[in-house]
Amino acid sequence: MNRSTLNHTIFTGLCCLLATTVIRSGTATAADEAGNGSSDFYAYYTRLEYDDHNNTGQYADLIVKIGTNGRFVFCREFSYLPYWQPSATKYFVERLLPVTGDGPPERPDAINRCSHVRLIESSPDRIVVHWRYAPDLNSPHFTDFERTYSGDIGIYFADYAEEYFTVTPDRRVVREVKKGCYRLDEWNDPLNKITQVFELTESGIKVQSTTPARLQRRPGKPVPGAPVVKAAVESPTLWMRFDEGLVAQEDFTTETIKGAKCRVGGVASYWRKGVSGTCLSFDGYTSRVTVPSRELPNVRGDFTIEAWIAPQEYPWNWAGIVDHDRDKRAGYRLAIDHLGRIALEACLDGRWQKLTTSNGVELLKWTFVTATYRKGKGLAIYLDGVLAASGPATGTVRDAVDLDLFIGMAHEKNYPWACEREITKKFLSNMVFSGLIDEVRIFDRALDESEIRADYQAFQPDVVRPLNYWVLPAGPKNPKGFGATYTRLQFSPEWEGLWRVGDHADIVVTFDDRPNQFVFWRGTGYLPSLVTEPGPKGIWVSDQGPENYTDQCYEHMSDKMCRYSHVRLIENTDARVVVHWRNASVNIGYEWLWPDRDGWGLWTDEYWYIYPDAVSVRYQVSGRMAEYPDTQSQQNELVNQPGTRPEDNVFPESIIIANTDGETEVWDYSSSRPVRKAAPIPGEKNLVYLNLRSRYKHFNIGQIGSSWEPYSQWESMQLAPGFSHYNAWSHYPVGLLPSDGTVATGKDRTSSSCLGTLTGRRHLLKDGRMEAYNIYGLTDLPAAELKTLNRSWNFAPAIVDVNGCLTSGYDQRQRAYVMTKKLERLSFRLNGSEHNPILNPCFVIRAWGGSSPARLKIGGQVQVPGPNFRQGIVRDTDGTETMVIWVRQQSFQPEQYEIY
Repeated sequence: MNRSTLNHTIFTGLCCLLATTVIRSGTATAADEAGNGSSDFYAYYTRLEYDDHNNTGQYADLIVKIGTNGRFVFCREFSYLPYWQPSATKYFVERLLPVTGDGPPERPDAINRCSHVRLIESSPDRIVVHWRYAPDLNSPHFTDFERTYSGDIGIYFADYAEEYFTVTPDRRVVREVKKGCYRLDEWNDPLNKITQVFELTESGIKVQSTTPARLQRRPGKPVPGAPVVKAAVESPTLWMRFDEGLVAQEDFTTETIKGAKCRVGGVASYWRKGVSGTCLSFDGYTSRVTVPSRELPNVRGDFTIEAWIAPQEYPWNWAGIVDHDRDKRAGYRLAIDHLGRIALEACLDGRWQKLTTSNGVELLKWTFVTATYRKGKGLAIYLDGVLAASGPATGTVRDAVDLDLFIGMAHEKNYPWACEREITKKFLSNMVFSGLIDEVRIFDRALDESEIRADYQAFQPDVVRPLNYWVLPAGPKNPKGFGATYTRLQFSPEWEGLWRVGDHADIVVTFDDRPNQFVFWRGTGYLPSLVTEPGPKGIWVSDQGPENYTDQCYEHMSDKMCRYSHVRLIENTDARVVVHWRNASVNIGYEWLWPDRDGWGLWTDEYWYIYPDAVSVRYQVSGRMAEYPDTQSQQNELVNQPGTRPEDNVFPESIIIANTDGETEVWDYSSSRPVRKAAPIPGEKNLVYLNLRSRYKHFNIGQIGSSWEPYSQWESMQLAPGFSHYNAWSHYPVGLLPSDGTVATGKDRTSSSCLGTLTGRRHLLKDGRMEAYNIYGLTDLPAAELKTLNRSWNFAPAIVDVNGCLTSGYDQRQRAYVMTKKLERLSFRLNGSEHNPILNPCFVIRAWGGSSPARLKIGGQVQVPGPNFRQGIVRDTDGTETMVIWVRQQSFQPEQYEIY
């Protein structure tokens, strides 16, 4: 991997005409006068002078340095609208999209809650900057999400715009902007952009060309299908074949009997191979086919509904397979619930009647569902031609006249069935089928069993199981080595289809001597997951951001669309990776607990210092955490892949606690309440080891004074009796509906389980901010053998006999010794011992003074650069070079170091 370049693919976007605004200023930074060694074209994060009451961190702003004096600046003060500053004058680029919000004209996003900027690439050839923001913060989507929530979560992903600026040393800039839109095909249209090229001159910004955006509205590509079945029971009054996927498709399907054109709704049309020809895949959130009411048969007496279904997941609550239900006062529907049970419902003589199967249909597999009503005999449901449920019913059907029929979605909006808290019930969402539907037919008579079996035989597919469980996306299976990459991780196409993000939405950190990966992904709200290996066998362990609880949770898990949460790559060298994760502790209505008069709630900046040994320090700092004394700042979360339960991912002896002497105690989770085996160990029990069913285990180390508390099954787990003796929730990660806790009732979805929490120490800083830091990592060592790491971090050896530099000593926040270079040759000693061991030390040397590599001696022996002696140069917040060195070393005695 080229360490000077963060993996980049140019993103195209929607633009408008550029103009400039001029502001006079005399501000400069230290980097402008520092000489900066070999280059005058580079970019760096910094913090410019703008008072936001310590609610942002040290990398809040971004500067692109061009030439001796030129700066292209993205800063908080202007909601990251960039300006060009060739001297004392600031030339602003014009906003390409209309922007309104809660701030002044120069900063429409008053506290930049939905605005951020990221450095995607910085190389000698070009610098790429990504800017994301919400153009209309005065929309009810932002001002009153709870009250105005429509139930269609898809529309809220369209509330954002993305801009990319590609800058070259000749001061040429290509600006590309893309505005969010509901339909996926419009978002993916490569011409749905305005590309503008401008030059940064001594006298301002000179526009060279502007290419307007246009939509092509191209049909989709044909999909290979199954052989089309023509022989079947005749005389249906409605037949949806969904075979349009065999040719270049539009977002419509045709009803076969009357030839009516029916809209395929939702964010996209997903055509797949069906039982006959092609079928439609429904995304579980927005998809539906609408058959206009004027084209529907008038059902009054006996009727039959047929459909082939293959569920990817069970819905959150009753979802329509075929739904013509008007408020339970008229109509009928064939539906499926959160356990996969099938129901036939109808309004008979003005009374709503319902029949439900005892067992659910199988996931991932085609099932032929037939439901009949025969006056005098009642309701019946057949699965694959076999009677599964029947019950008495009589009367005339009261049809829902003038109501469109939905396929794949219920008319009735609802909340997840297994929700825990009342706040969730205020958000009524579309209940949508997740998976495949094909060959939907309605008859104005009740088919007999022989006819039902005949249809089953006629359409029986060659592939019985067309689907597989979704696999959490951890990145490449064969990484090139240690380092981080901006990417867009791919979960299922249907889930991905909701997101309006570009090719750099996520970050993956890989290692060169192990399959482990650290994954910063939208599906977890960007809180990193430590993954044992990519693919379906990989076990994920995540955590949570700072949480407050009243009668509802205020936490990063509530930010399911990543409105406020984002990640940025700060350092990416062979010596270490630093990722910045910024998050907000909000409820599912996107509101803060106790915001101040300026609108600031609890925001946290987290810096993850990740090293080649798969050990990281999670450093949290917040401007207002001191005002929230009951904040829980971390909580380990075992993430269960679809198709698994917690028991599949962790051994019954799930937690091992260790102290700094390497003594351990084991906690057994064989029942619903964890039990400590044997007597408790003495001393500081600050290490938590999660006993995963993997070669690699997750661990967490707190500062001295930390304590661990086990979690057992919560009372709400009674909503899923027999599913697991661990707690498990399906609202997080991956789930996108507004939900403050939904109990996992099956293994169809991704779920998370909390086995306990390590309560760490917090530190109040002089400026009022609060900070905390803990170690997270993956290891193939037993818990007892992490004693050396525990001691090396909590009792780091002193740095003494320092020459050629100034040092502030060991910084536990980043697991590194920090110093400032004063002479060309630096030397010092680390006082290693049994109690203060040296383990894989890192040295951060500021004011390095150029791009020259470092040479290192340990005990007088020259060290050869490679896997055991790694280095890299990064830009500090003043633009100057900082050298970072990492050494793979273990020692229990004093060691002498020379760096030159």
